[in-house]
Amino acid sequence: MDSSPLVDIIITTRNNESILRKNLESIAQQTFSGYQCYVIDDCSDDDTITMLKDEFPRVKVLKNKKRKGPSHNRNIAITKGKAPFIVTLDDDVELTSNWLKEMVE
Repeated sequence: MDSSPLVDIIITTRNNESILRKNLESIAQQTFSGYQCYVIDDCSDDDTITMLKDEFPRVKVLKNKKRKGPSHNRNIAITKGKAPFIVTLDDDVELTSNWLKEMVE
C-alpha cells in the first residue's frame, strides 16, 4: 500500500480531553494502519489541544476560532481529507482493534 490513506477518520470534540484520549488510544491500536485521523476542536477551554499535540502527533488537529457545532465541524474536516473513504466518530467512541479493518473489508 502506498503512503496515501485509504480512510479519513473525522472526530469533533469540545472540552472532552480525557474521553477523547481513550478514543484516540483505541484508534492507535487499530490493526489497519491506512488511515489519517483528523480532530476538529470546537473552542475547548480545557487542555484538549495540548493533549492532542503532545500525545497524538499523528493526528491532524483543526481548531475553530468560534463555536460552530458538530455538523459544521465534520464538514470542515472532511474537506481537509484526501482519502476515498470517510469515517466520522463522536469523541466518546472506543473501537475494538479490528474495527477499521473489518469496515474496510
